[in-house]
Amino acid sequence: MFDLETWQEIGSSLWQHKFRTSLMSILVGWGIFMLVFLLGAGKGLENGVMQNFEGLANNSMFLWSWKTSMPYNGLPPGRRIELDIDDINLLKSKVEGVEYITPRLGFWGIIISRGKKNGSYNLQGVNQDFSHIQNFNIIEGRMINKKDIDEKRKVVVIGKLIADNLFEGENPIGQYVNIKGAYFNVVGVFKSVSMGEQAKDDEETIYSSYTALQQTFNMSNKAGTIILTMKEGYDADEIEESARKVLNIKHKIHPDDDMAVGSWNTQSEFKMFQGLFLGINGFVLFASLGTILAGVIAISVIMLITVKERTKEIGVRKALGATPWSVVSLVTQEALVITSISGFFGLIAGMLLIQTFADALVSMGIEIEYFANPEVDVSVAVTALIIFIFAGFIAGLIPAIIASKIKPIEALRTE
Repeated sequence: MFDLETWQEIGSSLWQHKFRTSLMSILVGWGIFMLVFLLGAGKGLENGVMQNFEGLANNSMFLWSWKTSMPYNGLPPGRRIELDIDDINLLKSKVEGVEYITPRLGFWGIIISRGKKNGSYNLQGVNQDFSHIQNFNIIEGRMINKKDIDEKRKVVVIGKLIADNLFEGENPIGQYVNIKGAYFNVVGVFKSVSMGEQAKDDEETIYSSYTALQQTFNMSNKAGTIILTMKEGYDADEIEESARKVLNIKHKIHPDDDMAVGSWNTQSEFKMFQGLFLGINGFVLFASLGTILAGVIAISVIMLITVKERTKEIGVRKALGATPWSVVSLVTQEALVITSISGFFGLIAGMLLIQTFADALVSMGIEIEYFANPEVDVSVAVTALIIFIFAGFIAGLIPAIIASKIKPIEALRTE
């Protein structure tokens, strides 16, 4: 039940001991503030890393070739292996679980022009499955389709940065760009879903049909890199191993030669980062527990000093009929008041800092690689505050029990 006199007494006590009250408030508020800050920073890091994965399907796999490092069946090491279009059909028929698959071949950093404007961009030839593997937003026109592949159409889909540079506000759809002397019709413009340097790289890329590039630039049957996605329920590592085995057999590569065919899959990468963030969350939890423990010890020590300072006062109270429970209640309520108020302000300050930082990044257009949208789960922060308040209660309980055991006659003798 609310007792006005008790609360007035608590208020008076806190006011009379400003230094002690301020010190406890700073300790508790700083603890909650740091906890909220760590939670927000950790979430920002997780968002940033995951955002860099948004440009790719989370079940995609890349396969590429290099030189053999081991002799095999009379063939010397150092043989250059080149993946080709036939490998795609082989993988589709031999590896169970392949969903979409495309070659990716082309040029890096070539001059592409339109009239007097030009720039150095990446050109990649893909098939119609590529739109299921690479995530981006088509903001004008369309993506490469099967008809483009079958008819070897010289069409391209360009990134937004290329459109801004070569067309300066004009609609690029239906117009042409010059690629190494050949003219390609622009059928689409896309915007990256990634951020930072990855988004810039994406939007400085041009996609065309691989058949058009093969025919125009005499690229024979090369596949460059093979990119595929897996059907739901299939394990990426198993498909990766199967795909490499199939390619090793076809290209006469030693089964133990890991150099000739390289591979990388996003599913394993996801697992690695999930483990990393599990570690980060564990660190935040450890730091939080450490903060709470330090706060509990600090509050408990300060309250013990308070009880020591007020020994005579407590003795008088007991001499006048105060019960041990009323003494315990008075001391613990004092600790709870400080913990609750300073914890609340620490929570608000931490959330305001995180939100202000997030708003500043957006308003100033700043993109930090591997860091985005720092935020704090309100329910987690409030739970932490409740735990901290409970810890404050426990911290105040020990000095309170000591205070309740003070004998009036001994207390009155103390100086």
